[in-house]
Amino acid sequence: MTDDRDRFWDLSDLIPKKKTAPLHPFSHTVSFADVKPGSKGEPDSIEPIDGTLTFPELPEQRRESVSYVPEKNRLITGVTVTRTLGGYRFYEEFRRDATVFSTLPGSPCDYVPFYSSMPQYAHLDPRQKSYYLYFRETVAKKKRVRCDESYLRLYIYEIINLSDKIPPAEGVVRLITLWRLYRERFPGLNMQLAGWIADYCLVHRLSCPLDELRPIMDTVMNATDFKEFYLGEAAEDADGGLGALLSALSDYSFASGKYAAGENAALFSEHIPASLLPVVRRLLSEEKTTRDGTVKRTRRAFLGALCSYFAKYEITVEYRSFSGSLSLRHRVTAAVKYAENRLRGILAVRSRLAVSDLEGWAKAEIDRYFDRLAEKMKLERQTRERPAYEALYDAEDRTISFSGADEIERASWENARILVPEDEVSATVPAPPASEPPQKTVGNGEDTFLTNEQTEFLAALLAGDRARLARAAERAGTSVDGMVETVNERASEVFGDVVIESTGDGYTVIGDYSEEVAQWTKSV
Repeated sequence: MTDDRDRFWDLSDLIPKKKTAPLHPFSHTVSFADVKPGSKGEPDSIEPIDGTLTFPELPEQRRESVSYVPEKNRLITGVTVTRTLGGYRFYEEFRRDATVFSTLPGSPCDYVPFYSSMPQYAHLDPRQKSYYLYFRETVAKKKRVRCDESYLRLYIYEIINLSDKIPPAEGVVRLITLWRLYRERFPGLNMQLAGWIADYCLVHRLSCPLDELRPIMDTVMNATDFKEFYLGEAAEDADGGLGALLSALSDYSFASGKYAAGENAALFSEHIPASLLPVVRRLLSEEKTTRDGTVKRTRRAFLGALCSYFAKYEITVEYRSFSGSLSLRHRVTAAVKYAENRLRGILAVRSRLAVSDLEGWAKAEIDRYFDRLAEKMKLERQTRERPAYEALYDAEDRTISFSGADEIERASWENARILVPEDEVSATVPAPPASEPPQKTVGNGEDTFLTNEQTEFLAALLAGDRARLARAAERAGTSVDGMVETVNERASEVFGDVVIESTGDGYTVIGDYSEEVAQWTKSV
């Protein structure tokens, strides 16, 4: 009874039985049979030859490498481009289609959406093909038209894979034109294009196309991880590329200074890079001759792009890294500050930047440029015609006349006599209040704007006496840091600039103002 009840709940008989596939006749063996050449029998009549597993012969492969040193790039010391030649055929159908499409003209047509994770010509329907050709024709004219990212990628892959049909010098311009037109619409392509354009130029031994890249240099610098390629040739270009190079090499940004704004912005952006052109050239040449800070980097070209076997390369680059040479950054920073000081002098700005350890030859190169600029600006001021409207702002020419002053005083007393009776004049006209004697300097007898403690503090700074410095701050009821802040604020209000700057181990008087400060503390 109990067994019958158990069988009642046993559902195994109700479950459909799985059909077991028959074993392959050779599945139980380790070896496989090959087919005799020319055998016309049925599959069941295949006769084994030797019963061994055979593989097709691998195509013979060989690696070809070409090495060279870029002539203009002052940071790259060597490039090796390696290509593997053999019988493999990756994306050969795409390359054949690209060869055909590259010669087809385009004509205006309506926009057709297109999406593909790895776009190829085989993915296009007839309407999409027509729109792709129209899109390509429009980009050739450097005009923007509505498109999807897949259209852009397809055109990029076409340029990369057809270096034998599209001259590389023309191909890199097409890539940059695409980037300039659509970098804001498709920012996700920025990093890839920055790498692919560098690869394209290195593979085909092209110089960095600074003329085409200059309008988007900020985008390039933010997108690339290989700044040395784009900026290594900027030392040859004073028209924009050098400015980006200085931003990358210098710890001080001249363009963001308080005197580089407004009407002076154009002067700073033009003359500071131009004055530093010969200096940066020499510094980079000296850095290139040493091995310190050299980085060796190997990468596959066009990583992430659709490439036929024809366009597969490996690139090895040796270059001077920006972050690998602290001495180069220090020297370029000092040169930038020195150039700005010279320009400030021409613009009659009294404050100066502290410059240390700049070689004499670099100062001479910068001085030579700004001496010519100062003379040129002086001649321009002398020969420039004065606009007529400026005469309206001239003050009247009134010569001081003592006789006229006496006449005004007599007339004043006459009016007072008429308006006020004689017996009330003495009562109504109060005696002039006694004025407080003006404060005198602590040292040289002239009017000053500093207190005794502040003057003592500056004297201690000049003497390098730290104990005296602390005592002067203590007498003023503050710390040394507080005293520095107070003195600089007072100097900015009256003198026009701060006079104390911080150093690695304390404070010091700015060198350009040491004579003025010494005069203020002369009698202390």
